[in-house]
Amino acid sequence: MTSQSDSSEPENDMKPHRPWQRALLWTVGGVACVLLLLVVGFVVLLHSAHFHRYLLHKADQIASERLGTQIKLQDFTLHLATLSLDLYGLTVDGAPPYATPPLIQIQHLALDFQIVSVWQRKWYFENIRVDKPVARILTNARGISNLPTVKSTGGTHANIFELGVRHASLHHGELYINDKKVTLDATLLDVNFLSSFDAAKPAYSGSLSYHDGRLQFGPIHPIPHNLEVKFTATPNIFYLTTGQVESGHSQLKATGTLKNYADPTVDGQYNAILDDDTLRQLLGNPEIPSGSVFTRGSIHYQHTSQFPILDTLGIEGSLTSPLLYMHEKQVRTQIRNVAADYSLQNGNVIIKRAHATLLGGTVNGQMAIDNLGGNSCFAKFRWRACSGS
Repeated sequence: MTSQSDSSEPENDMKPHRPWQRALLWTVGGVACVLLLLVVGFVVLLHSAHFHRYLLHKADQIASERLGTQIKLQDFTLHLATLSLDLYGLTVDGAPPYATPPLIQIQHLALDFQIVSVWQRKWYFENIRVDKPVARILTNARGISNLPTVKSTGGTHANIFELGVRHASLHHGELYINDKKVTLDATLLDVNFLSSFDAAKPAYSGSLSYHDGRLQFGPIHPIPHNLEVKFTATPNIFYLTTGQVESGHSQLKATGTLKNYADPTVDGQYNAILDDDTLRQLLGNPEIPSGSVFTRGSIHYQHTSQFPILDTLGIEGSLTSPLLYMHEKQVRTQIRNVAADYSLQNGNVIIKRAHATLLGGTVNGQMAIDNLGGNSCFAKFRWRACSGS
C-alpha cells in the first residue's frame, strides 16, 4: 500500500495545467510583452530627432497657454535609468507691454524624481538644481508690471501646486528690480509648497516650508535657517497669516498684509528672539555683545518712487535683554536689565527710555540719528548715569 501511494505522487505532479491556468499565463505574458514593447518604443522615440522636436514644441505650447505668455525651451534630456530630467535654455517672456527683456531666463534646470507609489500616483522631487537663473521684474509709475497672470482652469478648490522636494539649490542667480541688480544664491532642504485656488472668492491659499536653508541675497551673509509660511492671496491683498524663521536659538515670527501689488502698502507685526551667534553671522561683525535680545513691534511701508525706502519705512518697537557681555581687549563687562523703545520714521532713528545696569550702577538715556539713509547723518546722544547703593 505504501509503495502505491508513493508512486502516485509523481503522477499528480505531472498532470497538465488546467485551461484557466494556461489562459492566465498567456494573458500575463502577453501584457508583459506589450509593456516591454511600449517601453522600448518610447525609448526609441525619445532618441528620434523628429519626436524630440515635437515634444519641445508641445511643451512650449502648453506652458505658454497656461501662463499666458511666451515660454521657450532650447533642449531637454530625459534619463529613465535615474528618473531625472535636465532642461536647458528656459526663457519666460514678460507680460505686455514688457515682453522683453525676458522675465526669467534659466541656463540649466535639473530635476530628480522619486516614485513612492505608481498605483496611488505618489511621487516627489529628490533634487531640484537651478543654475544661473536671471529674473527681471519691471513696474512703471502706473503700477503696470511684466508679471503674467496664470489662466484659471475654471474649477473651484483645484490644487495648482503640491510639491515635495528633498533638496533644492540655486546657483549664481541674478535678480533685477527696475534694472537694479541683486545677486542670489540659495540652498534649501525638504522644501514643501502647497497652494490651492478658490474661484468663488477668488483667492489662493497655501504654505511654504523648508529646512536648513542658506540664502545669499546681496550683501547679507548666509546663515542656516528653517522657514514656515502660510498665506492667502486675493487679486488685491496678500495676507501673511503665519511667518516663522528659526536659526539656532534665534527665532522670528511675523504676520501682516500687503495691499495693491503694483504700488504696495505693507503693515505687519513681529516678535523675535535674536541670539548673538546669529547676529554675528548675519552682520559679519565679531564684536557684537554676547547674549540674547528680545524684541517686538510693528512695521508700515508705503511705496513711492519719489523717496528712498528708508524715508517711507516706519518701525515702532521695544527690546529687552536680561544679560549681555561686552568684550573689549580682554575686559569682559556684564550689562543687565537692558530695555529700550525704538522707532524709525522719515529716515530718522529714535531710541528712547533706554535703561541698563552695569558696573554697579544704572544708565538711562536716549539717542537720535537723523537722515539715516542720506549722504550724511547726524547723531544726538543724551545719557544719565546713576551709581548703585
